[in-house]
Amino acid sequence: SVMPFQAVPERNYQLFITSEGTEYESTPQVLPTQTELENIVVVPKTVDGVEGLEIQANSFDPSGNSKYYRYEYEETYKVIAEYWSQYKVLVLSPASLDYMETDEYKKICYATKSSATALLKSTQDLVEDRVQDFPVKFIPKTDGTISHRYSILVTQYVMNLEAFNFHQTHHNIYGGGTTLSPVQPGFIRGNISAIGSDKKVVGLFDVASESSKRIFFSYADFYSGELPDPFECEIEILNSADFNFTPPPADGMTIINYTENNKMLLYDVVGDEYYMVPLECGDCSTVGSPVVPEFWEE
Repeated sequence: SVMPFQAVPERNYQLFITSEGTEYESTPQVLPTQTELENIVVVPKTVDGVEGLEIQANSFDPSGNSKYYRYEYEETYKVIAEYWSQYKVLVLSPASLDYMETDEYKKICYATKSSATALLKSTQDLVEDRVQDFPVKFIPKTDGTISHRYSILVTQYVMNLEAFNFHQTHHNIYGGGTTLSPVQPGFIRGNISAIGSDKKVVGLFDVASESSKRIFFSYADFYSGELPDPFECEIEILNSADFNFTPPPADGMTIINYTENNKMLLYDVVGDEYYMVPLECGDCSTVGSPVVPEFWEE
């Protein structure tokens, strides 16, 4: 829709598709009960012997009509390049280097990832229609994504039994693979069919109520001590005799060049030595965006 659109209760919705001369249609669908996601919480937990933080979702429908839930999430985390510098190399010759100031390299960025699979929960067999402490994501204590600042947006969808069974069957068949390369072969029958044809169609037209909540936290909110490293910034020492370089007026490590193998060349002003580190350790824009998200909170 080119206009703001929202499904409303007690109205039928149907999908029609025309592709390469074939017409497809879905069965009519109605909006299920609209139930709000009450909250999401972060709980320190040990899973399979691994210490970490578990993000849990909670929801309740006093009418008892929701029953079938699907969850997705989008996580955003702050990245700080450990070996960032404002200097860039000027290659005068293969062994002669100079430098200049630049804003090309980024020190602070924000990386975003989305959940890869649908997370399903049914309260059909429970005494009440309550989702309690549902595990949305587990983050090990050693995971560098939580080092500086981490945010997760969890979205809850209330759907009907047909949609729930479709997603559950899809997960069971394709759980470790893709639709084109399943773990086990199989056909998932959805609610879309080819009009006037017995052609098999894989697809689902779903009308669901949606509710989202976002939280922020950092490593220091739960743990003390050294922060986990989001990257493996292993340093490789190079032979300084191979370079002719007047270093910039800075202390410590200074970035002076990119290399062709996704690493960065560093110069240690104090030790008068050259090092090589992974590219993301000096320029965070290789893994995220330097633009602060509109929703971000420190």
